Amino acid sequence: MYRKVNARERIVGWYHTGPKLHRNDISINELIRGYQPDSV
Repeated sequence: MYRKVNARERIVGWYHTGPKLHRNDISINELIRGYQPDSV
């Protein structure tokens, strides 16, 4: 689905809204770094 719907978009990073970090935030960060090593 990512290739069909968003083929021209680039992932530049992600952000978390909220006062605390969650347990899975590190996992999400590692996943994003797999797509964009120099993520914002």
